[in-house]
Amino acid sequence: MADSLGRPDLVLFDLDGTLIQSREAAWEYFAAIAARHGLPFSSAEDFHTMFAGNFSEGLRAACPDQRTFQLVKREYFDLLEREYAPPLVPGMREVVTHLAERTTLGVVSSNVMKVVRRVLEANDIATCIAHVFTGDVNPSKQDVIQTLRANVAFTLGRHCSPYYDESQVSISDSTAVVHLVTDTVGDCEEAIAAGAIPIGVAWGMHSEEELRRAGATEVCLWPQELIALLGRGPRLGSCSSPARPLPARGERVLDRVRAANTANHSSDQQPPPAAHVAPSCCGPCASTETTTPCDTTPAAIDPEVLAAVTRTANA
Repeated sequence: MADSLGRPDLVLFDLDGTLIQSREAAWEYFAAIAARHGLPFSSAEDFHTMFAGNFSEGLRAACPDQRTFQLVKREYFDLLEREYAPPLVPGMREVVTHLAERTTLGVVSSNVMKVVRRVLEANDIATCIAHVFTGDVNPSKQDVIQTLRANVAFTLGRHCSPYYDESQVSISDSTAVVHLVTDTVGDCEEAIAAGAIPIGVAWGMHSEEELRRAGATEVCLWPQELIALLGRGPRLGSCSSPARPLPARGERVLDRVRAANTANHSSDQQPPPAAHVAPSCCGPCASTETTTPCDTTPAAIDPEVLAAVTRTANA
């Protein structure tokens, strides 16, 4: 591994298999759709072959006609929007916050915008990311990267804050130096075609050997290698958001998000708190300022009233 690749103008992350643990999860969501439409996929390994190139193009080639392609794509994207929320790869949150202090970050994914936002917000790193391009915005990562390289205004960064760091805008006409961090052969090929530098990660869909053959400059075995490769520049800002606790075993990030939303909604419906009442106070003394303790001795019950109640109860 190289000691460092220098400070890039823009680091782009793929989502599935790179930032989040989805090597099996993506197939689990796609399997029923593939079976329903008779597509030639019977395992996760079969599904992963679509990522040897552009995902949208691979899906189109697997479908018998354009109508089936559009139907399958819509069903898959709709399902992802409703439910999909795999956890981050352990260590990637720290990689993102470290790099966001030193350069501009983006996400370019074949997934849909709602999923990317859900995942990034659930892990408190949404404002570390300056730009997001997804399959429902532009299915071609090559086109996206070419656009980003040609317009250096996209190097405007965020440092874990909603606001863009305007002091970092370059007025140079030169193209931006862009790195794409990914787990797939297809992404490496699209990055090279667009003039970007691909960096592979070995924990996703394709192996280290496959990624190197596809042109990856480096292939990381651990997330922390990305800090060594890309994170040695001076700090341009500060990312101080606290790390979120890991989900309990079997708990999805989305479950935690839904629970938080439910709690927030419930708190919004609560009535305003009652005025403070001193302990042991009652009746008129509760609304008067006094230093004299209230008399809390129960009042005596009229014997005739007590007898009438007793006769009624025994009737």
